[in-house]
Amino acid sequence: MPQIMKQLLWATFVVLFLQPAPARAQALAGTYRNAQMTIVLQAQGTHYSGHIQLGGQQLPLTARAGGTAALQGTYTFQGQNYPFEATITNGEMTLTSEGTVYILTRQQATAGPLSGGKSASAPAGKNEIIEKYHGIRFRIPKGWIAQKNEAGYVFGSKTEKGIMMMVPHEFNSLDAMREEARSGIIDEGTALYLQGALTPFGKNGLAAKYSGTMQGQQATTYGIGLLSPFGGGVTILIAVESASYSNKYRKVAEALAKSVKFFKPEVPPIADEWTQRLKDSRLTYMWSYYSGTSVDGSYAGGSQRTQIDLCAQGYFRYSDSNQMSIDGGYGSGYNVSGYDAGRDKGQGSWEVVGRGEQAVLLLKFNDGRVFEYTLGLEDGKTYLNGKRFFRTYSNAPVEDHRPNCW
Repeated sequence: MPQIMKQLLWATFVVLFLQPAPARAQALAGTYRNAQMTIVLQAQGTHYSGHIQLGGQQLPLTARAGGTAALQGTYTFQGQNYPFEATITNGEMTLTSEGTVYILTRQQATAGPLSGGKSASAPAGKNEIIEKYHGIRFRIPKGWIAQKNEAGYVFGSKTEKGIMMMVPHEFNSLDAMREEARSGIIDEGTALYLQGALTPFGKNGLAAKYSGTMQGQQATTYGIGLLSPFGGGVTILIAVESASYSNKYRKVAEALAKSVKFFKPEVPPIADEWTQRLKDSRLTYMWSYYSGTSVDGSYAGGSQRTQIDLCAQGYFRYSDSNQMSIDGGYGSGYNVSGYDAGRDKGQGSWEVVGRGEQAVLLLKFNDGRVFEYTLGLEDGKTYLNGKRFFRTYSNAPVEDHRPNCW
């Protein structure tokens, strides 16, 4: 559970766990588009996350509501953060960044990874949500409201403090979940520690309580991890300021967990398309830079190469290397160079899964690591997490461009 919490808890709970009603900022969430770019915003309290789709690249963004229809935030491009401001009026976004103004029109509300690209609203009178591509059905607890975001589902109440999330996970055993849950959560601005012992939850789950501080405030979190017989599962987390915590929050999380039913998930068409496209292929990312001056002869340079071989048998080979060189110039004698490389030789499995309208490549290493890449295709070019990768096959004219599969 802590691994999931590190990725998701901070982005949502830090802002929302002190407040009732998580849907205050929903008016600005959605998809905005013009001829140049697409912007996707997901609301998380008064904060937003999402991305800018521009020129085949997906640029992550974060923002905060500065007023009733104003946003201030940053987007990331090649490791650098760039500020932007935006106002939204009558479905039209005016975005300003680096002195340039863009006008975009609102298209539709965003969909979370459990949605399969379609609305997952509950059938009338049953308050139940079914996610066919994730193989799960569940009921929204009485008195709570469910909202999709990029991580999974967020639940809030109009009358109670606190916030709850349900997110998919990739654990395949109780032992793996137990090991993560025991470690607690120590991160920048956050220190949450396991309180008491881990307890079984039914035959396929674990429950745990954490307490400590989040952004300097006392907080208590209760979590339940559930395993699906078809692989992976879900983690349910509920958090509130410690002074307000009581057993009613545990009972809400338990009610949600008890309603969860797993079934064999359907494979979305986009996952099949990408699986066929990537079989027996080599994906290569190359990046380099050089910065020098003719005045004193100093320079700095570096390069990176990432290579992924995806074999039809289901295994992969992965390598990544980084090289850096710096010279101080003027005969200073200051010269630094370095090379770092790592290589994983097979014995890991890969698959493509569908999350909403996107395909995601999963590299599952045997040591437990999981690398995730959101896949994109534009003008025949392949993008992983917004970075251009060259895609080649066994018939490539240059031997070094062919995947190492057998």
